[in-house]
Amino acid sequence: MHGWVWSGSWIPKPGIVPLRPLGLGEILSGAIALLTRYWRTVLTVSAAVAALSQLMVALVTAFVPIPSDNIDLTLSSTGDPSADLHRALVNLADIAPHGAATGAIGLFAGTLATAGLATVASKAVMGKPASAAEAWRAVGSRLPSLIGLALVTTCATFGTLAASAAPCLIANAAHSSDATVSASALLLLPGSAVALWLTISMGLAAPALVLERQGIRAALSRSFRLVRGAWWRVFGVTLIVAILTAIVSGLIALPFTEADLIANGNGSDGTAVSSLLLGAIGGFIAGAVTLPISAGSSALLYIDQRIRREALDLELAAAVGIPNYGH
Repeated sequence: MHGWVWSGSWIPKPGIVPLRPLGLGEILSGAIALLTRYWRTVLTVSAAVAALSQLMVALVTAFVPIPSDNIDLTLSSTGDPSADLHRALVNLADIAPHGAATGAIGLFAGTLATAGLATVASKAVMGKPASAAEAWRAVGSRLPSLIGLALVTTCATFGTLAASAAPCLIANAAHSSDATVSASALLLLPGSAVALWLTISMGLAAPALVLERQGIRAALSRSFRLVRGAWWRVFGVTLIVAILTAIVSGLIALPFTEADLIANGNGSDGTAVSSLLLGAIGGFIAGAVTLPISAGSSALLYIDQRIRREALDLELAAAVGIPNYGH
């Protein structure tokens, strides 16, 4: 025996996934196996990223709170569709700064976590362990480029959203008519579509940057090439993973949210010290648990696309000493 097992139709599975194009279930189970089998290394990386992101979220919440007391959450209609849409847009504009900032932090943290776990995932696919020190060395040697990549992807996505929202915000600030504000808001639709397309197309850049030691521009180009022709598939996997991790995050954070409501009441804007502390603790635990799933899925998607496009499975099989694979 050479230390590997076989998975259906003589497909080798030396590590967390079989060496062939992967299905959704295999990517999810592989990401979970990455967390459970290599939990010491994985949680070390994810906890560090989660701690950094929660510190940033706490600072944003302290200085850019959600003005909950001023937001009209009623859904009653005035009878004028333009006026109703204008009111909804005003409410959205009130919470947009905080939402955009926390969303950008989430995207930035996800990029860092994916890069940090890419080395661990690539070794786990071959059934080989990777220590936390190895993961940090891989990230540390590419840290300036990695931070640059995270900034580029975050700015590209949220910059596109901001550009599409600008005409509406300007019209509202100029006290234009309801019809004018509502019409300018239509630009949010194509803007959101472009931002989503960019997010998915750039989603495999972090593993390419670390594992292939690419520069920022080369890693982005690599991601676009790997996703091209498979955008909807990559989007579908990413969406399902995002939904699942959001549910888990919400369940983990729920007790801390309830404790905040008990301590500070329903009118809390989240800026009280106890609110910030409870939110940070809940977010840290949720991030430490869910980041390995989302980041591991992204790393496995990168490996999967390379198997589909470049027969990477042959190289992986050769690396673990599987004889005559592919012949």
